[in-house]
Amino acid sequence: MRVHALIILPLILGSCGSNVPSQLHAHEDSAGGMSVGAVSGSEAEPASYPRTPAETAAGVLPEDRHFPPGDARRYGARLDGATADTGAYRSSLLQAYQSGGADPYWPAGTAVVESLVITGAVHIQTAGFATILRQKSDQAAGTPILRVLASNVAIGRIQFRGNIESDQGEHSHAIEVGGTENVSNFTLEGVRAQDIRGDVLYLGGTINRPLQDVQIGDVEGSNIYRSVVSVTGGVRIRIASITGNRVGYRHLDVEPNPGGSQEPDDIEVGSIRGADIQFAGDGHIPIGTVRVAYANLDNSRVSNSSPGYPSYPGANGFAAIVANTHELRFGTLRVRGFRGPAIHCPRVAQASSLYIEHLDAESSRTDASLVNAEGLQRLEINGRELLGRGGR
Repeated sequence: MRVHALIILPLILGSCGSNVPSQLHAHEDSAGGMSVGAVSGSEAEPASYPRTPAETAAGVLPEDRHFPPGDARRYGARLDGATADTGAYRSSLLQAYQSGGADPYWPAGTAVVESLVITGAVHIQTAGFATILRQKSDQAAGTPILRVLASNVAIGRIQFRGNIESDQGEHSHAIEVGGTENVSNFTLEGVRAQDIRGDVLYLGGTINRPLQDVQIGDVEGSNIYRSVVSVTGGVRIRIASITGNRVGYRHLDVEPNPGGSQEPDDIEVGSIRGADIQFAGDGHIPIGTVRVAYANLDNSRVSNSSPGYPSYPGANGFAAIVANTHELRFGTLRVRGFRGPAIHCPRVAQASSLYIEHLDAESSRTDASLVNAEGLQRLEINGRELLGRGGR
């Protein structure tokens, strides 16, 4: 069987972790085997895929028909880290929104884009972390690289690179989900990001435009101006793991915005490895229930982004801040290197409940010295009730 290299390449990339588009066409050759494209002489000619009804309906004109429908290269993507590919990636999305449209395939390489907005149900297939979106410089302040404003969206593993040095403000996130539209059933297999002038992942459901049923894989950030993951609103959120270095604010920040955020509730995180996390409900918008299976928080990992975030907590901060949170549960919490209380629970409008099934701290630290419990109504550590019905 003879197949042209241009057709085999997506199949190889698919082995990186995600599938290539399902629209590859094959036909049976004269020997009874399967071949792609037409055979002429001693060499296989590249396949040529005609314009699809979905592309016609979307007003999308393929530039390179050797690539199947949905592949960003079909619409002119160069993936060279220099040429602007925004139009090609938007075309891959537009045709996918149409009846019978192909799943977008964003292949390996570095695509320079301004900003991409997902406005319809879609399953974006990638080449794993070899798929890189790099934001074009000189974007307006607060322009995310990828914004999700639709339900039933799934994205494979993907990597982002921002412009932390030249961007302005603190909201040029790698991925922003929700805010101005109802969003439900969002899946992201995994994300890595660096040099982001905002958060790696921002989940922003509001009272009027709620966010729900979110499944996130591993989230990694390097040189992040604000937080690796920020949740201002949303329910039924699942995140496999969070890690990062040179983070300006928090590795995880669950903090509703006053006046309009949806109450964050039913949040589960598999593991967090970093320096500090925060669960800070507003007086009128408390946080519901949050569960963290494993958190490894070490003060030696505290390191600001470059350029530095103005509200950087520094080495004198806390491993965790808990305020206006109905219930926060840790499976295992490992803390190292914090001179004062590692967990700060200030006295606020609504008392919180904190449960730590297994606390792993320096042998010289007592449970009482690790937790400032002023704002707690209940505290349990290692199966001992220190505050609440049976405590003080």
